[in-house]
Amino acid sequence: MDFNNSIANILRPVTTTRANRHEWRLQPDAFDDDLELFEQERLALKANVLYVHGFASSGNSGTAATIQKYLPNCRVIAPDLPIDPNEALMLLRKIIAEQKVDVVVGTSMGGMFAQKLRGIPKVLVNPSFHVSESMKNKIGVVPFFKKRQDGASEFEVTPQLCDAYKAIETPQFDNIDEHEKSITYGLFGTEDDVINCEEEYSRYYPKKMIFFGGHRLSEKVIHDYVIEAILILLQDKISKSNLTSMDNQ
Repeated sequence: MDFNNSIANILRPVTTTRANRHEWRLQPDAFDDDLELFEQERLALKANVLYVHGFASSGNSGTAATIQKYLPNCRVIAPDLPIDPNEALMLLRKIIAEQKVDVVVGTSMGGMFAQKLRGIPKVLVNPSFHVSESMKNKIGVVPFFKKRQDGASEFEVTPQLCDAYKAIETPQFDNIDEHEKSITYGLFGTEDDVINCEEEYSRYYPKKMIFFGGHRLSEKVIHDYVIEAILILLQDKISKSNLTSMDNQ
């Protein structure tokens, strides 16, 4: 492979250690050594993955199903979020505590909720950090895009609901320490014409991946980037755990 001729499309990470990659653009199948390691790890991984859906969606999401498809030995937990944002956060924290969640994946609005979950590895995919602003343009009855477990087909966006979201968004970047930065990955599509919070994310977090795609995720993007980010974060977590065990011996 002529690397010089490919530099416009493929950028090697700053470091070659997978667990330490920060900002990069990469086609994962471009390097055979990385691909082989990736496939071995995704098939071997056993973990509990919490998926947090976006606005007007549900846990019955194609993204959650695709994550499960490519992590066959993991358990993907994908709840329907309550409409009230405070209830949604309470539910997510309850699931993390009770279900021994190892990593959280949040898309769009779900990325905002995931970002607020301190102390757990997380992947924020095209995160929408200011849902309240877009909700103001949707005042009224809004249909759900995906089937909900309770059978609800629509919900109402009110000014009060927008205010409730605003209240939890305002302090969302508080209390971010170095550990939090090390366990958070942001994924951003080059063609996302719905929302782009990459610049805001980068003010607080160093680790991100840039993928070729839009706001809605293709199966290839989920396989090549979301799964990769999960593996990197859990690999890092396992490494730290092993070091701790050695220190205690």
